[in-house]
Amino acid sequence: MSEVPAGKVPILESIGVAYKYLAANWQRWIPACILLGGVSAWYQMQSVRTAIDASNGVNSGFTAFGVFCIFMLTSIVVGVGIYRHVIRDEYNPPIGIGFGIDEIRVLGVTLSLVLIFGIVGGFLAILLVAAASILVASSGLDPELASTNPDLFMEQFAAALGTGNGPILLVIALLFLCGLIFVSVRLTFVTAATISEKRMMVFQTWSFAKGNFWRIVASLLLAIFPMVLVGGIIIGVTNLLILGGAAKDKLHEASLAQLFAVGSIEGFINAVISIVSISLIAYLYKGLRPSDEELEALSKKASES
Repeated sequence: MSEVPAGKVPILESIGVAYKYLAANWQRWIPACILLGGVSAWYQMQSVRTAIDASNGVNSGFTAFGVFCIFMLTSIVVGVGIYRHVIRDEYNPPIGIGFGIDEIRVLGVTLSLVLIFGIVGGFLAILLVAAASILVASSGLDPELASTNPDLFMEQFAAALGTGNGPILLVIALLFLCGLIFVSVRLTFVTAATISEKRMMVFQTWSFAKGNFWRIVASLLLAIFPMVLVGGIIIGVTNLLILGGAAKDKLHEASLAQLFAVGSIEGFINAVISIVSISLIAYLYKGLRPSDEELEALSKKASES
């Protein structure tokens, strides 16, 4: 893979490189994508089952959480395999994935981010809930409707957003969303840096996107949107053929075989899309990576803070 000019994000060139990687390597990654698609289907099946169990007064949330953890671990393993091939030109036979020190490092980075942003996000969520509760009370809504008649509550809550303190709540939620997007983009290169440097890299990558925020956003959107559009059409058609209608209307009536089929197709398509996004991020990382001296200084600063 060619190098990006240092400090720059050539949008069209970067997108072209990502699609060239997919064109040259899609057959190599089919088995891993099938595996991830199958695990994704298992998770979706368990999610539907948990919802059905909840409606019948049965709590199977712990099982659903366990399956979710397996799904996330599989996603990390497949993603690391692709990153390793793109960045270091290493491929673990027979299907390109494994579980070693690279996967452990990325898992550690992922858990660290989940912990940090889980705490921050939880605190902000509490503030939003508190603000929403104030809006509900000031608008004369019955809070008990949230549990007895959720549809009616949400209908009245949506109407209340246009009056009183509603606009303030919308602004707060919008600011929260913008902040989440900003942080996500600034930490785009966490996994790529961890694979490349062979050590855990988290906030050391914060400055990598400096001056290129919107160009990175544009590159990711323009690269992924066409595949999401095509993938969405394929998923919609397969749902129609297998389930006989839109997935959200038919999932609770579907058999396990049908759920596994539609879930596998959706998971496989998402896995293929991830090949483009990962190769794009890896390519941008190579060009935006600071020099070894600058990177060492960043690591020292992060460890001291």
